[in-house]
Amino acid sequence: MPGTIWVVSIYDREAPESGTGHLSFDVGDIVRALGSSARSLSWLVDLWDWQGPTGRNRLLNEVLSTDQLLALYPVGQPVRTVDGDFRAAPDNLAEEELESMAEFPESKACLEIKAWDDSFSVVTKEYAHVEALRARFKQVRDEDPAGFC
Repeated sequence: MPGTIWVVSIYDREAPESGTGHLSFDVGDIVRALGSSARSLSWLVDLWDWQGPTGRNRLLNEVLSTDQLLALYPVGQPVRTVDGDFRAAPDNLAEEELESMAEFPESKACLEIKAWDDSFSVVTKEYAHVEALRARFKQVRDEDPAGFC
């Protein structure tokens, strides 16, 4: 039986005068907001569809370290995730374990970032992650975990 999980969605938007109405953050900002707790994680990227300076890109079924993931979101560079599913687990798991992880929350994953249609949700087994997100972002809403797992 899975333990307690928390789910939050983040809705911070760019200033109205920007004229875009886009979200004012992306996956890299979420990972950076988690601080040192994200440093020792490996990320299974099930799907990542993004728009960047070089056009539209897609990444499927890749395992990345936190540093590798953050390198794809350079500070100050325009990267906009269209869709994505980023599942994180402790670094000490073998790559085969990461690639074959069962669905969250029953797996060894501790965190999942879900992006779709210009919205982001974070599913986590650690309440400290929720606190870190609330400290960084202005519009963080609690969601019903049953709708995400």
